[in-house]
Amino acid sequence: CNNPAPQHGGADCKGEDTETRTCNTDPCPVKGGWSEFSDWSECTAECGGGEQTGTRLCNNPAPQHGGADCEEEATETRTCNTHPCPINGDWSEFGDWSECTAECGGGEQTRTKLCNNPAPQHGGADCEGEDTETRTCNTDPCPVKGGWSEFSDWSECTAEC
Repeated sequence: CNNPAPQHGGADCKGEDTETRTCNTDPCPVKGGWSEFSDWSECTAECGGGEQTGTRLCNNPAPQHGGADCEEEATETRTCNTHPCPINGDWSEFGDWSECTAECGGGEQTRTKLCNNPAPQHGGADCEGEDTETRTCNTDPCPVKGGWSEFSDWSECTAEC
């Protein structure tokens, strides 16, 4: 109350000494914020390393009134199932036949193969079947060397004296 200020017994100003009015009525900008990532997608590989993707939305809160969009990417990729893939075993070729167990009259020979082409790895299956083959050999009869039997009893003498 100063225009003019009360003087010489004049009355003080009547009414409020402050006045209020609205201003800056536009809403404030709201910067966007990310939601949590969605469930990750299915991995692109069962083993040996694949990728999966997660997605998020710029709605927590959504940008409003000129507020900035979310920064960074809306999708993220990560590796998955990086453990080695199982490798099933497979047979090598058979090795050479062993020597025959007999020179004649029938013997046996064997040969073997290995489960290393490739060897089973990382939980892969072993080779199926037998690792050894057997066959007969030298089946011709053995030669029989002739031999004399014991002499029979003596015959009667052909001369009397």
